[in-house]
This record gives sequence, C-alpha cells and structure tokens, in this order.
Amino acid sequence: MAQAKINAKMYDASKRKFTRTISKADRSGQLLESLDQIETR
Repeated sequence: MAQAKINAKMYDASKRKFTRTISKADRSGQLLESLDQIETR
C-alpha cells in the first residue's frame, strides 16, 4: 500500500515536470513561428 502511494507521488511529480517542459517547448515553438513571420514580411 505504501509503495503505491510513493509511486503515485513520483508519477505526479514527473507529470508536472513533463507538462512544464512541454509548455516551455511550446513557447519556444511560438517564438520561432513569430520570427519566421517577421522574416517573410
């Protein structure tokens, strides 16, 4: 039972970390897109 709780905590933490990484990548992707738009103008 205790093991399951630990696993759930670790899963939750890695999920948060993962989401943070995704949103960072998303932001840099948007940045690249806007740079592309500026260049094409």
